[in-house]
Amino acid sequence: MKVKRIKWLYRLLYIMLLTYGLSLDYASWLNQPHNEFLVYYTSQSNLLCLGMMMLLFVQTTRELLMKKESGHLLVVPQYLISIYILITCLIYNVLLGNPFSVRYWTRNSYNWIVHLAGPILFILDFFLFSKAGKLKKTTPLWIIIYPYIYVLFILVRGIMLNHTYHGHVPASYVVYPYFFLDVSHLGYSGVFLWVGILTIVFITLGYLFYAIDRLKTPKAA
Repeated sequence: MKVKRIKWLYRLLYIMLLTYGLSLDYASWLNQPHNEFLVYYTSQSNLLCLGMMMLLFVQTTRELLMKKESGHLLVVPQYLISIYILITCLIYNVLLGNPFSVRYWTRNSYNWIVHLAGPILFILDFFLFSKAGKLKKTTPLWIIIYPYIYVLFILVRGIMLNHTYHGHVPASYVVYPYFFLDVSHLGYSGVFLWVGILTIVFITLGYLFYAIDRLKTPKAA
């Protein structure tokens, strides 16, 4: 019961922190010509985390009130979203941002929440509180479904914007939010090369998490 209370409080605090961070992030777009909050993978992956954590919080609340274990249907979705948000953390902090700079922490009050603290806390929740042994050997292969949908969304959106503005999209639009998806500079071959590299990264991390999960099972112990 004590562990369930800790889990309940942990998830509540996470929801409060991420809601605060995402609200500030969204508000930062309100004065822009176009609110493109949802164009970014960072925003989408963090919203997936928030939605999943709300479901987990409800599950934990029911466990406390009913004093019994709930089902474990959320383990696989939480596992998948943990990889999605880990990619957000890695890409931003390795390729785009510098967590060792002062500006990283002072540029705004939500940057470190959605790119570092939020991802780490979500992943920790998976390893600390999720039921082990619910993943199959093929589960890591499911990871690429959402990233592929996101890439398709960005590419189709880019085609539509270029068609609408006859190849001269106003600078107020964020056509390609990340350099590795920028068809105008890399071409489709360059973008697909990056997609291939990231596919390997996604699946590799998926199997790494799968291996750690296996170590948590009584059988592996």
